[in-house]
Amino acid sequence: MCEAPIEVVVDRKFPPRPVAAGITGNQVFAEPVNLKLESADGRLFFNMTDDGSLPRIPDGNAGQIDGPLRLEGAPDRRVVYNVFAVAIDGRRKHRARSCA
Repeated sequence: MCEAPIEVVVDRKFPPRPVAAGITGNQVFAEPVNLKLESADGRLFFNMTDDGSLPRIPDGNAGQIDGPLRLEGAPDRRVVYNVFAVAIDGRRKHRARSCA
């Protein structure tokens, strides 16, 4: 017999979506640019691609944003960045322990 506690917490109040500061919509830049993402509440995590493909949805194991993302581009070709960022506030817990 196993007496392992199972705890499940459902948090329906998600933090606000991150916003890109200083950049609106799709833009083309001739020089490197710093992309600043902000969230009113929560830590920011991101996945990014530089080949035009869509990045995976980030989770707590993705890269954490702690400052501007420097988008360098390339001198010999056009680079299309796609950034997917989420705010994770730490309130959501999904933990279960089971016995075999």
